[in-house]
Amino acid sequence: MLYKLPHSSSAVFEKAKDIFTLSQGLSEYVRGELAALKKDGNENQELYITGDIIQQSTLLLPEIINAEQKEYSSDRAKHIASVKHLTSRIYKTCERLETSLTTGKDFVWMIRKDIRKFQKLQIHWRLTL
Repeated sequence: MLYKLPHSSSAVFEKAKDIFTLSQGLSEYVRGELAALKKDGNENQELYITGDIIQQSTLLLPEIINAEQKEYSSDRAKHIASVKHLTSRIYKTCERLETSLTTGKDFVWMIRKDIRKFQKLQIHWRLTL
């Protein structure tokens, strides 16, 4: 599924787009493994974790734009806090997904690596806003 992404030229935004793209790729890659029914006939609940990662990474992009465009520091602080919270949620969701997968662990590792880079970029980004 293709989403229309908002635009920004900051390095933080570009890294967030990379995380979004990787999360979509991860979802496509592990869908086959997680979509299969369990032996008892129930669906695998971990399938929804990939959707959580996509949703959280999608929400990250507009929050970055909003933080960059707000005039007052109190408004920016709300969006910056939201970006920080979403980043930690994506990382924790990746950890949950990594324990439930047999394939795709390398993919999850790549997302987590990008999130760590993103967190380092965020520190500088927050100071410049």
